[in-house]
Amino acid sequence: MPKMKEKLTKQERAKRLREEKRKEFLKLREEKIQEEKKRKELDLALCQSKPRVKKEKDKKRNKKLDVWSLKQAMGIDGCGAFRKPETFVSRGYSREKQIKDFVRHVLCEYWVPGFMFQCWMNQDQESQQYRAWFTCIASGGSLYKSYAKGLLTKAETHDFLYRSCRDFTINQNIWRSKIKSRGGSERLIHALVGPDRIRIMRHDEFWDGVIRFFAKNEVDKEALGELFDYISHRHYNDQAFSMKGRTLGSLMQLSNEWHREVQAKKGNTKVEWLPSSIGDDMWEENFKFDKRVYVRTWYVIELLSDKALMKEGRAMKHCVGGYMHRCKSGHSAIFSMTSEDVFEGKERHLTIEVFPSSQRIVHARGKCNTHLTGKQEQMLRKWAGHKGLSYNNYW
Repeated sequence: MPKMKEKLTKQERAKRLREEKRKEFLKLREEKIQEEKKRKELDLALCQSKPRVKKEKDKKRNKKLDVWSLKQAMGIDGCGAFRKPETFVSRGYSREKQIKDFVRHVLCEYWVPGFMFQCWMNQDQESQQYRAWFTCIASGGSLYKSYAKGLLTKAETHDFLYRSCRDFTINQNIWRSKIKSRGGSERLIHALVGPDRIRIMRHDEFWDGVIRFFAKNEVDKEALGELFDYISHRHYNDQAFSMKGRTLGSLMQLSNEWHREVQAKKGNTKVEWLPSSIGDDMWEENFKFDKRVYVRTWYVIELLSDKALMKEGRAMKHCVGGYMHRCKSGHSAIFSMTSEDVFEGKERHLTIEVFPSSQRIVHARGKCNTHLTGKQEQMLRKWAGHKGLSYNNYW
């Protein structure tokens, strides 16, 4: 007799179908796990010696610092320490990580914002000042009562400690809190707290008025840069200059007239100054095109006259021509980054400002004050490495 087909209900059929799909899924997953396991075993067999070489290189390049070296590097003698420095054990080879871990171990009884650890990485006067702030926060003291009173309000101090941007420096976060409390948007904050703005701004009534003006009258980044250059120039040359009673339209008209004068300025006498200790640089880079290898040469040349600054300003369409006084006094050094190859010929890429006193890059912009592209940033970091210059992630 032919075998009778088993009659299943609708629920039983659905259950059996789910069970079959589950078995199929488990089988596929097991196959993938086995394939991944074989691939890892093969990779390990092919490059078994590479991790050992990398580890040896890391040990040669980054050594563990002993407690005495860390104490000397940061000026911590154990007085007022939360824990004894001698009990610290280093757990890595990175110098920056070791310093952070040591400071956290020795001084931090309470939580401290991550950006505040920057003050232990440098030895300049500003960092020394902020170390007192760090110690106050780490010991549970009142930052407002001890140091920030007169500079920040209570609300601004709270914002500085708990809502700051981790990618900003300490000084940038101070200005961020001040701008935000005066009604400035995040867009205005990121436009105003760049290193090229902060180096000019002072914590006084005039710059407080500038912040309030731009908080009420927002403009795009390029226009803000031009207006800011005009305002800083006027304030530097005329201390009576004020933002009171000014409108955005009248200020833009004055700014445009000043920029035209700067670009059109032609003097019979050539103003020159001595080069900084940084010096010029040149290197070659290979690149492929149509299966052939070509050479592109990169140049970074310091501009040493007012004519050179004016020429750079006209070519790059920004106001570096007005930086003559800063360069002549030795406060700043301006460099032009260019490249040359068989396809593009000679091409300008960046105008760079460096503080020779601190060996730090403070400003870098492309044509029309545009921000850096990925390639430009890569070449800028390479040049900084050649010359031993420091820089922030925010150009």
